[in-house]
Amino acid sequence: MNEKQRLQRIIDENIELAEEGHIPSQQAIINAQADLDRIAQSETEALDFLISCTPLPDSNILVI
Repeated sequence: MNEKQRLQRIIDENIELAEEGHIPSQQAIINAQADLDRIAQSETEALDFLISCTPLPDSNILVI
């Protein structure tokens, strides 16, 4: 199980109690979602870096 799946499982396991007002469950969901957001941001930054390092195609292509 990877980190994103583990965090999603925490959310899934705590959602019912959180909706009923259980503070520890609400906090567990908030923390797990914050971690998922950080992972998503990190993945986006990594992808942006890879895209910025990718050379553009040759602009001298003749289209007929």
